[in-house]
Amino acid sequence: MEAMLLTRLGELRDGAAALDAGELPVPQQAAGEVLIAVSCCGVCHTELDEIEGRTPPPRLPIIPGHQVVGRVIAAPAGSDLRAGERVGVAWIFSACGQCDYCREGRENLCAQFVATGRDAHGGYAQFMTAPAGFVHPLPDELGDVEAAPLLCAGAVGYRALSLCRLEDGQALGLTGFGASGHLVLQMARARFPRSPIHVFTRNAAERALALDLGATWAGAADAQTPTLLHATIDTTPAWAPLRAALRNLRPGGRLVVNAIRKEAADAAVMADIDYAGELWLEKTVQSVANVTRADVRDCLALAARAGIRPKTRVYALADANLALADIKFGRHAGARCCGWPVSFAAQPLFVVRPQAQHLHDLLGFEHLIDEAMLDVDSSGQGAGKIADQFLVRRRVLEGILPDDAQQCLRFFLQAGRGQLAGVFLGLPGVDQPPCHQSSSVAQASTGSAMPSLIDSRRPGTDSRYSVS
Repeated sequence: MEAMLLTRLGELRDGAAALDAGELPVPQQAAGEVLIAVSCCGVCHTELDEIEGRTPPPRLPIIPGHQVVGRVIAAPAGSDLRAGERVGVAWIFSACGQCDYCREGRENLCAQFVATGRDAHGGYAQFMTAPAGFVHPLPDELGDVEAAPLLCAGAVGYRALSLCRLEDGQALGLTGFGASGHLVLQMARARFPRSPIHVFTRNAAERALALDLGATWAGAADAQTPTLLHATIDTTPAWAPLRAALRNLRPGGRLVVNAIRKEAADAAVMADIDYAGELWLEKTVQSVANVTRADVRDCLALAARAGIRPKTRVYALADANLALADIKFGRHAGARCCGWPVSFAAQPLFVVRPQAQHLHDLLGFEHLIDEAMLDVDSSGQGAGKIADQFLVRRRVLEGILPDDAQQCLRFFLQAGRGQLAGVFLGLPGVDQPPCHQSSSVAQASTGSAMPSLIDSRRPGTDSRYSVS
C-alpha cells in the first residue's frame, strides 16, 4: 500500500518534505483489531508537533494521521462493526481500560494512552488497523471529508467547550481560529445560542470566516474586547495569546488551553506576567489533554444533529507535505484533509455487487454497495468465477478472474461519501473499462444499466470544498 512516512524529526520548512512517500505491506490485524480501507484523513497541527519534536513518536518510521475516515474491510469476531461500514479513527487509539482514570471516564489521562499516528500507525495510508472498541461508526448525515476534521479538531474542541462550563448567554472567546476554532464556534452557536462569541486571530481571512460563521466580534490576537468574557478557549501554538486572553476575562473567568504543546519561540513572555492585572480575581487556567471516545461520539452526534460542517481544503495524499506547510505558515482558513487525488476521485465508477461466494467469504463485501448494482453470478457464469487468491497492491484489492483474458476486478475506495465501488478494468494500463465478452459486464460497460455514482458531495463537485 502507499503511505506517507515520518522518518526523521526536525523543523518543517516551507517547500521541504517532512514526510516521505513509501510502499508498505497492508497491515495485518492483531486480535481485536479492525482492518480499514482509508478514504481520507484530516491534517492536524499536532502532526507539526510530532514532526518538530514537541511530542515525538516513540519510534520511527511512523505513519501519521489521526482523523481517519474509511470503510471496514474486516472486523474481529464479536464486534458490532460490519464489513463495508463507514467508520472513523480519532486521536485516541487505545487506553488501558483498567486504571482509575479509565474507570472514571477520563481515559484521556490514562498513563497507557496510545495516540493514533504518533504511537501507532495512522491514516496517511491506504489501509490501517485499529482496536475495534476505538473505531467509531459515522453518522449518515456527514460525508467523509466533512467527518474527518471532527475526529480531532472537532472532538478536542468539543471537550474544550465543555470544560468552559459555559451557560447560555455567557460570553465566549476563541483565541486562534484554525480547524478546531471554526468548529467550536459552530458548536457554541448550537449549544449556547444566546452567547456572544468573540474571535481573536492575527489572520484577516480567519477573522472574515469567523464573522461569516456567526461570530459576534472578530479582532486581532491582542485586541481588547468590547466586553469582558466568561470563558476563552485558546488553540494557538504560542504563549503571548494566553496573556491577552487573561486580560479579556472577567473576574472568575476561565481560560481553557486547547493545545497539546506550546512552541518555545515566545515562551519568555510568561516570565513577566502581571499577576494583579492578568490572573488575579479567581481567574482559572485549565489545559485540555487528548480526547475520550465519548468526546468523539458526542461531537459527531452534535455535528450531525445541528448541521455543523467544517470548511475543508482537500489535498491528494501525496501532497500531505503541502497541507502541513499550509497549516504552519497560516495559508487558507479552515480545516485540511488528504485523500485520493482529485483526478482519480472524479472518474466514473462501475459498481459490482460481490455475490460470488469466494469474494464474499474472503473479504466480506456483501454490504458495501447500497446503490443500484450489477450482480456477479456466483455459479461462475457472467463475469466468471472469482478465484481464491487475492493480491493487495497499491490502491486496489485485485481479484483474479480466470476467464476473459484474466480480467481484474478492482475495488477502489473513493473520497467524499466513501462509496466503496468495484471497477471493471482490462489488462494493466487500460484507462477505460473495456467491453468484456460476458454479456453482463458488456451491458455495464456500454449500456444504460450502469448507474451514475458521481457523488454531489464529493470533493471537486461541491462549491463548499476548495480543492488543492
